Amino acid sequence: MQNFVASPRDDAPFDAISELWFASEHDARTRFYRDDESRRVIAEDVKCFIDLKRGGAFAARAVG
Repeated sequence: MQNFVASPRDDAPFDAISELWFASEHDARTRFYRDDESRRVIAEDVKCFIDLKRGGAFAARAVG
């Protein structure tokens, strides 16, 4: 799921937040990419729209 900021400012550190959901932490670690080719293709795509030097990422675990 991708959530866009409704009214981003020019100086905002981000304009969207993407959510990725997995059944377990193990799945997140082992099934994030389908294979090495998908890892390569996605890495190339990311370079086109994410400023990796200014962006960030974090992981959260749902409780309950």
